[in-house]
Amino acid sequence: MFLRPRSFALVLVGIATLTACSKKDADPAPEETTVVAAPAPPAVPRMVSMDLGRAVDSTRRIVGGVTTMFGTRDTIYLSVQTENTAAGAEVSARWSTATGQRVDSTAQAVANGAAAAAAVTEFHLIKAAPWPVGAYRVEVFLDGTSQGIKAFSIKP
Repeated sequence: MFLRPRSFALVLVGIATLTACSKKDADPAPEETTVVAAPAPPAVPRMVSMDLGRAVDSTRRIVGGVTTMFGTRDTIYLSVQTENTAAGAEVSARWSTATGQRVDSTAQAVANGAAAAAAVTEFHLIKAAPWPVGAYRVEVFLDGTSQGIKAFSIKP
């Protein structure tokens, strides 16, 4: 069986196309690149925890149990753990009734007065007369930015 010249030419073009498509060019040598890791973003100062209790130890942490219920004659301790704080960072506590009436407000430099991966700062509230029974709250700030609120109550 003989092909006409035109058909023969089409067959040759088809074979050439298939051969060209199936041929893989040699991959060029990969360029050598140097990867430089981006610097880690600075650690963000933040409050890790805030605990209430009736006593603290020498590390300013609550001992004898964390609680949110106090008696009318209790001293109320607040232990605030922060991390990534800069030297001179300020932690403050704003104590108020559940209706928003301010009871006390205290601020102090982060414990140890220096930059710290983790630091614990202690606040306490003492009242000469018995505490009025009711609901209260304390809000913690780190350099003026609210970090959280903890509710507590005074029971008879």
